[in-house]
Amino acid sequence: MKRHFHLLDPNQQEIFHRLLHDTSLDDFDACVEEELNLSDFGDVSSGLSFVRSGIYADRLQPFLNLFEQEKIMIVHSEDLRNKRSDTLNRICDFLKIKALDWEFTSQHQSNTRKNPPRISPDSQQKLYEFFEPHNEKLFSLIGRTFNWTYTP
Repeated sequence: MKRHFHLLDPNQQEIFHRLLHDTSLDDFDACVEEELNLSDFGDVSSGLSFVRSGIYADRLQPFLNLFEQEKIMIVHSEDLRNKRSDTLNRICDFLKIKALDWEFTSQHQSNTRKNPPRISPDSQQKLYEFFEPHNEKLFSLIGRTFNWTYTP
């Protein structure tokens, strides 16, 4: 059995999650603040939370304990966005299934809105600072890094 995981920069995942699941949110910054405050209490890996869902190391560890590393593939969302055909072919190769001509797939980004909720630089910085140690743990765990940095 093989397993593949698709990882999105957790700082961007928070915005993505709200776009998909809470279209009525008026004050995204207040939501970020509330989520980060809640994460200060207890185990950040338990319960439903858009912040907790971006702590990938804790979510991947059980699979890494069960499966050999070569049976797990980590795919970065940027690779799917920027090198779609190559990345999809790598996934097919990993799964030992026939690759396709992926040119028929649209480069059009789905799950996006014309006017996404705005997030202040302060909230972006807080998210980055929150996720930084969790991301470092992930990178150590998978032996690979991604360019998940805060740029105001």
